[in-house]
Amino acid sequence: INAIQYVLDTQNGSPFAVGSMTAPGNLLFYPSGWHSLGSLVVQLSGGSVPAASNAVVLVLAALVWPVSIILLARTLFGGSALVTVAAGALAAATPAFPYLPLHYGPLYPLFLGLSLAPVALASLIRVFRPHRAWRRQDTVLLLVLLIPGIAVSHPGALLAVLALGTPALVVLGWWLWRARRSV
Repeated sequence: INAIQYVLDTQNGSPFAVGSMTAPGNLLFYPSGWHSLGSLVVQLSGGSVPAASNAVVLVLAALVWPVSIILLARTLFGGSALVTVAAGALAAATPAFPYLPLHYGPLYPLFLGLSLAPVALASLIRVFRPHRAWRRQDTVLLLVLLIPGIAVSHPGALLAVLALGTPALVVLGWWLWRARRSV
């Protein structure tokens, strides 16, 4: 939470600047997405840093996470009403995420990155579906925006997206190999 105040004080939320809060002159990468988002909420609302931090947590946990899970479930299992309702209910009823990481200390950057990870996974799957080219350009644009956003949120969340997205690449390769072999 101190880094949100640091971003407000310095007016610089760059991942190359926030790390200098604890090590002056240090230009190493620091995942500053959470802190930049929190400082934006403070600036737009005029509220305090703790209130903005709590507001971001609530929006991510109550809105972004369930919607992300619903999108991923609809991508994997189809867009039926049953899939949508079941995914939403399970996302809201599962305490392991997003609420459990918040009990172990301020893992806010990872919390933000993992809240966005299902959207990135759904986008990867949609891009690599070989038989569906409909609106693929929009999904690629979404990925181009999401991947750096998740990396700035927390690199661990980006690694999770890449690790879980690898099966989509494997399936695409298998499908292309099978299609080429049958020609």
